[in-house]
Amino acid sequence: MKKINYQRAIGEVFFIFLGITLAIAFQNWNEQRQQAKLEKTVLEQLSVALQNDLNDVNDNIGTHTRGKNSCQNILKSLDSSEPINGPAILGAFNQAMDNTFLVSDISTYEYLKSVGVHIIREDSLRNQITRLYDVVYEGIYGREKNSIPLGKEVRDHAKKYYSADARFFITRSNINEAKNDDDLKFDLKNLEFTHQLMINKYESSVKPELEKLIQMVNQQLNR
Repeated sequence: MKKINYQRAIGEVFFIFLGITLAIAFQNWNEQRQQAKLEKTVLEQLSVALQNDLNDVNDNIGTHTRGKNSCQNILKSLDSSEPINGPAILGAFNQAMDNTFLVSDISTYEYLKSVGVHIIREDSLRNQITRLYDVVYEGIYGREKNSIPLGKEVRDHAKKYYSADARFFITRSNINEAKNDDDLKFDLKNLEFTHQLMINKYESSVKPELEKLIQMVNQQLNR
């Protein structure tokens, strides 16, 4: 009967186990390295996208500020004892009715969702990314959609006092009748309120959350 060399057999099993363990460890290390590389690429692209969004947010705040100021100027003119300056108030009407929307650069976030948000290893950063896009941005989209009818109501009222002439608007002779148009004043006040509401929404929620995420992304990239 052949004698079994248990010491050699145990040694062979050990080396097989060691080889498998090292192979798995190398595979895990390589996967982690690839994920870290992918995470860095995504965060670099996200940093650019977020800066584009911040620029758009600042532009939108400016548009709403001009709209609010124009509503106030029109109401002041309507309540004044002085005759209405038709061409001047037309420009104010155009700015008051100017609407704007957040045009978010969502391509990087959509890609991140497709590969899995889990590649963002830091929990707080991952949570802030999903919060901005899925909660904060969705909230502003809804508010902006609701503001459209108010601008249209003011525009419809303004048509009573301006007529289209080929390439531009001209003032009707009854422009000063707008001073007694309580419906127009009511709609202008609502539109002024809406512009202020959007300014508050951008400045108290969207912009701070956006700037916070930009800072977190840049901190992660600089580590």
